[in-house]
Amino acid sequence: MAMIRKNHIEKLLKHWLEIRNTINNIDNNLLFCNQKGKALSQAYIYKNVENILMFAGIRKEKNGAHMLRHSFATLLYQKHQDLVLVQEALGHADLNTTRIYTHFDKKRLLQAASTMDDVSNAAK
Repeated sequence: MAMIRKNHIEKLLKHWLEIRNTINNIDNNLLFCNQKGKALSQAYIYKNVENILMFAGIRKEKNGAHMLRHSFATLLYQKHQDLVLVQEALGHADLNTTRIYTHFDKKRLLQAASTMDDVSNAAK
């Protein structure tokens, strides 16, 4: 994952807003818009994310813009260890759907099982 300093993000956002404000007939509720000032289409976003992933050399089958949603879910879960929080953030009605998005780490599950073995052995 590439890390970008907060001050760089602020500069980029300020620069983008200056450009954005030159677009005629813009819907001011939009942070990002097309050249006509309208909302970006899902297809446009998908295509651009695909191009960025290809350029970065991380394009694989079945990843793309939707992969970002999975990454967000996984990182949020890793940070807070709260599956319900992730469920709410993604807007899922079913917690099992959220489990798919978080990509539970099998290594961590094995560590948890190992911990239980350690507890059992200590009790003997």
